[in-house]
Amino acid sequence: MLRNGLAALAGVIGAVVLTMVLQFVAHIVAPPSSEMIEAFQKITSDAAVGQEMEGFLDLKPTEDQMLDFMQQLEGMTQDDIQSAMSVRQQRLDAGETVAAANKAMVEDLSGAVEQAREIIAGELSKQPLQLVLVIVSHALGTFFGALTAVRVAREAHIVPASIVGSLMLLGGISNVLLIPHPAWFNAIDLLLYIPAALLAWRLAADPTSDSHTPGDEHHGPQSADMTPVES
Repeated sequence: MLRNGLAALAGVIGAVVLTMVLQFVAHIVAPPSSEMIEAFQKITSDAAVGQEMEGFLDLKPTEDQMLDFMQQLEGMTQDDIQSAMSVRQQRLDAGETVAAANKAMVEDLSGAVEQAREIIAGELSKQPLQLVLVIVSHALGTFFGALTAVRVAREAHIVPASIVGSLMLLGGISNVLLIPHPAWFNAIDLLLYIPAALLAWRLAADPTSDSHTPGDEHHGPQSADMTPVES
């Protein structure tokens, strides 16, 4: 069990490393647009900022404390701060409570994330080659990781390969949930992880292991009878 776990860990590391290398190559072959890069950065930064803001606002800070807090947040630009505070002030001027105004400010950040997701969805649909290369990188990374896991385990066991395939599949699911992709990409990409891992396991397995019966190794090839025959 311990060997299978260590083998699976080595396989996952190998799969992630190879996938990252292949995706780097894919970005060179089919570079993403600047709009998509900016939108992706917006998603990752604003999603984290929104979560931190919700926790901080539960403490009921003053306006000065909120400004100081937002200026310290990574990925929070001055435009983002001004926009969030403007939304908050508008709600306060409309007679809403401080809690409702603070909630609207966080929702404004969430709206920016959704807008960035729409930009990415539109840009990805224009770059089918890049999507195909990403699918190939995921499949080859999973195959290599599962093959590595089986080799490290030193036996044709399906457990390490299955662990690698399952973890890579979970990574693929989180990827399509975070970043909107075309439906055909989601279908093909998510369906290839497990088959790639099982293919690696089958190739690493000894094809004669199932048909080899105990005791066969004690039976060598029979030699011809060289006893001279009397005439």
